[in-house]
Amino acid sequence: MPITELHLVRHGHNADGADLPDGNHDGELTERGRTQSESLGERLAALGARYDEIRHSTLPRAAQTARVLARHLPGVPLVPDDLLRECIPSRPDPAVLGPAHREWFEAWERDLLAARAVATLSAVGDADRSVLLVTTAT
Repeated sequence: MPITELHLVRHGHNADGADLPDGNHDGELTERGRTQSESLGERLAALGARYDEIRHSTLPRAAQTARVLARHLPGVPLVPDDLLRECIPSRPDPAVLGPAHREWFEAWERDLLAARAVATLSAVGDADRSVLLVTTAT
């Protein structure tokens, strides 16, 4: 049976940012955060790490981290994924969500959403694969 291997990376250090329309709060990577991301990218490359994709949160700090890592892992596609946003697995206030996100969270239950995220991220295909996840999780 094929195996999906997931490697979790937290975004680099970020500055205070602004509130986003969906209720999240995000800031750009700091110089420290860029250095952290570069160091990790260099280490992954030196270790010969091979990934089928770099899936990342759509929040800017995670997307910036993923882009830095991708420069060290040529040919590995970047895949933005809302399932990796900061609001998982907490329940966001519907008043701060945009229409698409309100619809997505409608009738949502924590366990069901967590199960959906795990099923999506660890879906078994026809071959083994390795995915680098860049998210805001702590």
